[in-house]
Amino acid sequence: MKLPDFRRPPVSNTGGNSQTPPNPLIMDTLSVTGKFDDFPQSPPLHITDEDIVNKINFTLQRELGLSLSSDIGGGMNGYKTSRSFCYSDGRPYNNLGFLAWGGNAGTWQMYFTSESCDYIQMIGSMPKLHDMLSLFRVRIKRLDIAYDDLEGAKTVYDAIDMYKRGDFKITRNPKIRQIGDWVTPDAEEKDGRTVYIGNRKNGKMLRVYEKGKQLGDALSHWVRWELELKAVDRVIPLDAILKLPDFFTGAYPALKEFIQGCANEVIQTVRKIGKIRLESLINFASTSYGKLISVLAEIYEPNEIVQLIRREGVPKRLILPIPIKSTVVSTEKVVDTTVYRQDGLLFLN
Repeated sequence: MKLPDFRRPPVSNTGGNSQTPPNPLIMDTLSVTGKFDDFPQSPPLHITDEDIVNKINFTLQRELGLSLSSDIGGGMNGYKTSRSFCYSDGRPYNNLGFLAWGGNAGTWQMYFTSESCDYIQMIGSMPKLHDMLSLFRVRIKRLDIAYDDLEGAKTVYDAIDMYKRGDFKITRNPKIRQIGDWVTPDAEEKDGRTVYIGNRKNGKMLRVYEKGKQLGDALSHWVRWELELKAVDRVIPLDAILKLPDFFTGAYPALKEFIQGCANEVIQTVRKIGKIRLESLINFASTSYGKLISVLAEIYEPNEIVQLIRREGVPKRLILPIPIKSTVVSTEKVVDTTVYRQDGLLFLN
């Protein structure tokens, strides 16, 4: 079941034509490490690791509106202790990332998931993130950069053709492997297909996959080109998070054509994710409870049915950095994507 395509009228009338917004190029994952001994203004005596963790927490709150949860977690990635990220204003979230420390030669790790990366980019705080990490004197261990072809102009089959032409070759063609059903390309396969180019062990790998199908929309054309960079025999400078196009196109020659007219419109990706997830849950509800609702409709008024079935809260799959309502009420041309705070939530003009 597809959601109705409600569209807001344009703010100004310039002939009624709309322009498809540019496909987004976004930071999707970021992992950094630092040393307690390198932390600024930390004398060798009379300061503990916990003092530094509290300083990191304070800076996260001030600069990004994120905090460390009060719950102390167990070991993670070789560290003895961890605390998850949460929103400082208490709004719901799924997985924003974590700070881990203890052991590992006096180092600590900060990990930002795609959920927190989307949030940081939507509120325009990438420069603040960069400045904060510079202050902490960290090193990037992993950086994922994603290009979302929301309309599927270039498919997973194009990635194969480009590989065969040698478009990904630098000195020699990198490794390639494929996942999914490549025999029946027209099949409505929920999971979709994936092409892996490169080798994660070598610190550089490109994933080209049918993102919309991965999220549950069997008819989606959305293809994601996702570059994973790791600090394996290379240094990823901190400025990379402010120069995503340079590092995306520098990884493989074939990627240079992707950023023509490209802008960091992460809001388009988040809206697309929300809409697909909402459609999937509606389909599930229709299949599981549609007949029951038909029976209830013969007994109760619509508002009474809602009151009987409704439960407060938001399903975990619909917890996004934006209100789920904005994934349905949208426009092809994004006139203003200003993000502002109101009652502890993010809203869009």
